[in-house]
Amino acid sequence: PQDKDPAMHDLPRPLRPTTAATTATRGRLRVERRGLALRFALLIGDPRLSAAQHAECVLDTVRVDFPETRVTAHLTRLTAGPGGELLVEFAAAYLTAGTWRPRLGWQRVLTGRVGALHQREALVRETLAARGCAPGRTVILPAHT
Repeated sequence: PQDKDPAMHDLPRPLRPTTAATTATRGRLRVERRGLALRFALLIGDPRLSAAQHAECVLDTVRVDFPETRVTAHLTRLTAGPGGELLVEFAAAYLTAGTWRPRLGWQRVLTGRVGALHQREALVRETLAARGCAPGRTVILPAHT
């Protein structure tokens, strides 16, 4: 109809499950509605990850793909409860001569409620740090004021 705003057709549609199961996909992101990774789905919208070509939170794995770097974080609950611990096993692969080559692997133990703001922030920081280690990538840190 002509009474609708013509710019409205450019807005993305909300995520909808692609099957009756538990997966939602749209463009560069994928979220599975079960597992520990679901609690980290908000990090997909973080503006610091806007350069990512793909991001997903599936079961117990968070993955963010940049043009030159692929970072994967596998989540394992060590202890339950509000003061619990979460083991995050990171792996980074870098695109070299057209092939993804694994280069880094490291672990972090995060405390508190799974998916809490400070844990999401830690995942974003670790992801960006791994991207900064990509061969041939120059990272300029902001000056301290």
